[in-house]
Amino acid sequence: MDHERLQQEIENSETFEEIKLEITEPHDDKNFMICFENDNLQTCLLYNDAIHTILENNNLEHFHQIMGDQDETGYHGWEIWEKTTLETLQNLLPEIQNEAKTEYEKMKRMFKPTKS
Repeated sequence: MDHERLQQEIENSETFEEIKLEITEPHDDKNFMICFENDNLQTCLLYNDAIHTILENNNLEHFHQIMGDQDETGYHGWEIWEKTTLETLQNLLPEIQNEAKTEYEKMKRMFKPTKS
């Protein structure tokens, strides 16, 4: 992970910006998935952590599917291996958004520039 790039993105961000999370219904050999795509390192890290946390808190076994390194930008899909419903996952999306925002606020305080 590029810590300098992450710190710079956090320091330069003004506010938390929600991204669109999509739920993909089961198809072929895939179960339900929560997916997003983004080109901002900070955003990807925040949402990956938030999705993992909320799925864990709800006892939903999952697998992180990516198109490269898990700590990089681009496509991220979280396949749910437990039996669940579309409604259950839709109800988790606001929790994921809130968790990502909470983590953003923590990171913002952690990387807050010191006054000289």
